[in-house]
Amino acid sequence: MSDPQTIGTALEVVRPALTGLVSDLFGLALADWVHEVKLRRLDLFQRHTKKLFAQRDAAERPQISPEALEQVIAAVSEAQSDDLIELWASLLATAASPERGGAVRPIFISTLRQFDPIDALVFRGLAQFKNDPQNRESIIVVATVFDVSQDAAEVSAEQLYKLGLLTNSPSVGLSPGVAPLGRELARALGLL
Repeated sequence: MSDPQTIGTALEVVRPALTGLVSDLFGLALADWVHEVKLRRLDLFQRHTKKLFAQRDAAERPQISPEALEQVIAAVSEAQSDDLIELWASLLATAASPERGGAVRPIFISTLRQFDPIDALVFRGLAQFKNDPQNRESIIVVATVFDVSQDAAEVSAEQLYKLGLLTNSPSVGLSPGVAPLGRELARALGLL
């Protein structure tokens, strides 16, 4: 029989090597999964972009700087929903559009990077909703259409307000209208 103290000492010697090996194997598996997810997102982005380029008769090269294009691609690889990926594809298609190429401002890229998936839905809904700011109906309609809670839609609208896209916070009791920056972004995204 082996001495328990000897076994314990042996385990203490081997543990760091085993821990490192397990960690490396888990890390590699996780890295492969993350890489695969990013590739799927970029593939979806490419398919959306190609479709939009064809619809808008867009040029092969968007009228944005290479640095801005790198930011868009990085944002797409981090996007947490298909809705966000669609918005990024639409923004790039606008940048490549002969009529609208100059309509993509750097602030649009930094603003979209701050969107959560629900923000994409709520922004799309509010941008397309013709509303009276004296009632709260637009938030209720957007929540219903996109099957999210009214609270979730209001939290998202608050975030959009902080980004300068809405005219007022939903917390003041009025339905938020779309601010000039929000309308310009909505146009660049093909929502208006």
